[in-house]
Amino acid sequence: MRPRLLLALLLALAAPLLRGQNAPPSLERIGLTLLTSADIRRELKLSKEVSAQVEAEFKAYVEKAQSLFRGKNTQAEQQAALAELRKVQDGTAARILAKLTPAQRLRLRQLTLQSQSVLLILHPEVVKELGLTSAQITKLKEIREKAEAKVRELEMRRRSQLDAVPKPKQGAGQKEVQDYNQRLQAEIQSFAAADQKQIQAWSRETEQASLAVLTPTQRKKWDQMLGPKFRRPGTKP
Repeated sequence: MRPRLLLALLLALAAPLLRGQNAPPSLERIGLTLLTSADIRRELKLSKEVSAQVEAEFKAYVEKAQSLFRGKNTQAEQQAALAELRKVQDGTAARILAKLTPAQRLRLRQLTLQSQSVLLILHPEVVKELGLTSAQITKLKEIREKAEAKVRELEMRRRSQLDAVPKPKQGAGQKEVQDYNQRLQAEIQSFAAADQKQIQAWSRETEQASLAVLTPTQRKKWDQMLGPKFRRPGTKP
């Protein structure tokens, strides 16, 4: 299976399509795909049996999702498959979470917050636990919107750069198409590292600005919600 397709399916499992629904997925549900990592399963201290069961659930989900959309070409067929996929998502998530102890679910929640940080600070569960005021929520939304605008502007510039790469003419041969793809990859490589560094810098700025909105008591509570810092084996402290 193509890596991008697998990633898309797993992300859909973690954050199901909520068309027509107001409530976002729980923090546990958002962090569900963290369990695809053996390091995370070890951090949660899953037994070998439960770890194998979780892996099997993910595998079965991806295979089922693929089969649901195979050969579905019309909009009606795709909508029906999507509705069925939502049921599969809910069932898979419920079975996986049911295999975890309360302590393991708490740790998964902490790791979810660690992995996404202030991206989740406006999640209803976080808003309630921190006791954010309406003024704080407004300020946090402004900070997020400014950060998102920067990323969108960068994406638009890069898209324009890629659109400027001469495309092969209609009916071009395989070599021309391969050359075009190579030029695209070369163009992407020319800015990928710098863009990643820039986005990381913006992320740090956004995190600092967001945490500055919290009161000392809220900041202490936020740190408690994050729990002990998780470090993957082999990484420096």
